[in-house]
This record gives sequence, C-alpha cells and structure tokens, in this order.
Amino acid sequence: MNIPPPTPTSLFALKIPLHLWQKIATHYQLEILPEDIDNNQPDSGFWQWFLPHPQIPLCITEGAKKAGALLIASYVAIALPGVFGGY
Repeated sequence: MNIPPPTPTSLFALKIPLHLWQKIATHYQLEILPEDIDNNQPDSGFWQWFLPHPQIPLCITEGAKKAGALLIASYVAIALPGVFGGY
C-alpha cells in the first residue's frame, strides 16, 4: 500500500480571484481601492484587505472545499486540515 509521506499541515487561506473579492466587498458594502490590489501576491491582496475590516465575519471550517463553498456564497472563510487542526 502506498501511504503518502507525513507533511505538516496548516490552515487553508484560499486564493481569492478578483470577481469573488468584489462579490464579498459588495456583500458587506465595502469598496476595493486600486491600491488594495497587489498583483504580486497570489491572492491579489485579498487577505491583506480583509484584516482591517472587522465588520466582515470570518468563518472557520474543516476542509478547503467547505471554505471554497462559503467564499463563493460571499462569506470569508479559512479552513483547518481536519477536525483536530484547531489545536
């Protein structure tokens, strides 16, 4: 049986495409300023933009697919890699 080698896992903060970022900003009645967008970052600067907006709730879930589903529904979400990933 092939068992994958153990690798350290961390939380999943998914890359947010600009169209989803705009959808989230609209959902919370916020603007994305041109200086917020950083094309040198894999997420175009979304997570850096999110940090100073405490009015946006952060959903924490188990598994990247659930986080992705929440993001598509305009909710900001990060995922833990399994039910024990929180400790």
